[in-house]
Amino acid sequence: MKLVKKILALVLVAVMMMAMGITAFADGTDGKVTIENATVGVTYKAYKVFDATYNGDSIAYTVNQTLFTALGGTEGSDLISGPFTISGTKDSAGNFNVRLTNSSTPADTIASWINSNLTKFTEVTATSGLGTDKKATGNTVEFGNLAYGYYYVTSGLGTVVTIDSAKSEVTIKDKNSQEPEEPAKVITAEDAVIDGSDETGLDTPANDAAVGTTQSFKVTYKATNWVTKGSGSNVSSEKVTAFNIEDQPTNMTIDSGSINVTVGATQVITNGAVVNNTQYPATVSVASGDAGKLSITITWVDGQGNSIYAAKDGNSTIPVTLTYKAVVLASAATQSAKNDVTVTYNRSGDANPESVGGDTTTTDTYHFTLKKVDAKDTSVGLKGAKFELTLGTTKVSFIDVNGDGSVYRVAVAGETGATTTIDMKENTSIEIQGLDKRDYTLTEIEAPKGYNLLTSPYTVEGSKLAKATESAANYTLSVENNAGTVLPTTGGIGTTIFYIMGSILVLGAGVVLVTRRRIRR
Repeated sequence: MKLVKKILALVLVAVMMMAMGITAFADGTDGKVTIENATVGVTYKAYKVFDATYNGDSIAYTVNQTLFTALGGTEGSDLISGPFTISGTKDSAGNFNVRLTNSSTPADTIASWINSNLTKFTEVTATSGLGTDKKATGNTVEFGNLAYGYYYVTSGLGTVVTIDSAKSEVTIKDKNSQEPEEPAKVITAEDAVIDGSDETGLDTPANDAAVGTTQSFKVTYKATNWVTKGSGSNVSSEKVTAFNIEDQPTNMTIDSGSINVTVGATQVITNGAVVNNTQYPATVSVASGDAGKLSITITWVDGQGNSIYAAKDGNSTIPVTLTYKAVVLASAATQSAKNDVTVTYNRSGDANPESVGGDTTTTDTYHFTLKKVDAKDTSVGLKGAKFELTLGTTKVSFIDVNGDGSVYRVAVAGETGATTTIDMKENTSIEIQGLDKRDYTLTEIEAPKGYNLLTSPYTVEGSKLAKATESAANYTLSVENNAGTVLPTTGGIGTTIFYIMGSILVLGAGVVLVTRRRIRR
């Protein structure tokens, strides 16, 4: 009797502590397990582990010859299998009695042993709520007409459910003990490089980009249909009714036509439009303005309150992925561009959304200082030089920010006044803004007056460029010019020969003139 009470107490403790799936029914065939809050599309199974007979308050658990042998038993010798001891002597009905070897064995140890021997136990058939593929078709699943025994109920969400052993009819609320997981933003930049390294696996996402370029972003998090909070007798489970995603950009403009959202394998939003607002309802919008906020709401339950999306077998969460593109604005030439993402969810009976988490991505542009100096005396600055900057073979377009040639910023597509010529005008030192962190080629196309045009370009080293939030003087590129005409090539005689020949001709003419005068006299 004490052993029976300990077994029942153990199962009841498991009910309160773990929400794991073991149950017992006494003698009979009218046992029933009802699972409420089942998730549509998730697999549910029930297994009969031990047979049970009872007499008053006493319950005896047994296994038949087939299971005894499958567990490794030999008649005549007691079998210790996991937390259980199975008698090696048959009872009058030809079965073997089962008891806990240690009455204080934790419930998770029992469940682990059952799960490891699951193929040896008899799977029972659901009487309602499951399709032929054993996946839930609604939010209620029933296993009825059960012979009394010790049962184990599993869920494709990766959890098992414990139920009270004191009743022939038991109702289980399938709880997801895991809350939605915080989002992680991953950047896919055009150059596929972030700060000189691979862009994946960064704790703090950071991106390098030029003004006017289009950058691709991805936000991912893991959703759940239920949120379970508390512990012990204070555990409560509430259904998620909607998820909300917001992205507030700074110095970037989100392209509303580039927005795509998938939930699991379901495409909910494509190119900024909801795919099927009847079956998979959602809303999406981007506020007007250069840095308009992106707002998305994904409805999580249908009109009957059933969860729309289901986790795959073996998972308790459903992956949600948002991708979109954004253009880096001109204002990012002097400060960082950012994307602040927040994810919240709504619960049934609660109008106030709860936070899943958030993340911030920083996109930096770069700049440097260009100085023009005399090659013989670098303290002498030179005015009036003109340059072109290329990335690969493409000339970069710029805007003369102040109109005096002192600051040039990479132009945004279609911007009025864009030019590929960097004219220093009356400046000997200027700032070049809005660059990506890459190597550029600087070519002089017009030299200062009185100085020779450079015959070779300079390399602007991306690794040395300063962030827009840092001083441009952190990377100063000094370009030197030589004064005077172009010098002759090595071994040439220059203009000397012409002076010598001219002098000889003049002297010769003088000699001829004097000689003729003497002859006449």
